[in-house]
This record gives sequence, structure tokens and C-alpha cells, in this order.
Amino acid sequence: MNWSNKIRLSALLFLFCLVVFLLLPAGILNVLFSIIVVFFSALCGFFCYVILTENDEISTTSLTPMVFVITTLFTSILAIAAGYFSYWLVMFEPFEVVCKTRNCSTGPYGWPAALLAFMLSLLMFIVSIKMFKRYFFSKGEPRDK
Repeated sequence: MNWSNKIRLSALLFLFCLVVFLLLPAGILNVLFSIIVVFFSALCGFFCYVILTENDEISTTSLTPMVFVITTLFTSILAIAAGYFSYWLVMFEPFEVVCKTRNCSTGPYGWPAALLAFMLSLLMFIVSIKMFKRYFFSKGEPRDK
């Protein structure tokens, strides 16, 4: 099978899967989207675990104080915003489809989206704490103050 035939076969298979996917009822699509969102939440949890269990306390790159402060503050603000969004989704619409356009019937449900927002919030918070810890308490060479 030559290169052009492989591309045609892949394109036809993709179009077939897309047509089948679009013909599914909205309830099944919502469940599939929710499963995908839960998978990404588990992936964020795995990243949190990896970041927390590594013991590399030596700073590998030297950031200027202004870049460090801006990056840490921005990450912390995003973590707080994602945490608030997860609280809002769980408290007000856990079993509704997370879609803010008119006549929207497909998308993940509120609880998987809240789980993803919470895990992203936790991941960003852990990253900002690790950045702060590495920058100020690393056992490497002293920094210029």
C-alpha cells in the first residue's frame, strides 16, 4: 500500500467515525465527553503526584525576580479562579450540561467539569508552591539579591 492510499484510507476512516459520532444521541455524547474530561482530570492528578514526589530541590534555571513574581502570582490567581469555578459547578449545576450557548445539548456534565477545574486548580497551586520553594529554599548556589 503506497503513501497516498494510506492517506485516503485514514481520511475515509476519520470521516466515517465523525459521521457515526455525530449521529449518536446527545445523552451518549454527553457521557463520552464526561469520560474524556474525567480522563484529563486523572491526568492532572497524576501530574500532581509526580510533582510532589520528585526530590529535585536544585534550581536549574535562574529567573529574574520580576519574572518569578509575575509567574507565581499569575499561576496562583489562575488556581484560585479554577477553584472558584469548580465550586460553582458542583454547587449549582452538577448534572447539567456545561454549555453556555443557546440551545446547546452536548458537552460534559457539571461534575466532571468541576473535577477537572479542581484538579487544574490543585496542579497550578502545587506548581506555584514548588516554584516558590525552589527559588527561595534551593540547596544550590546563592542568588544575586
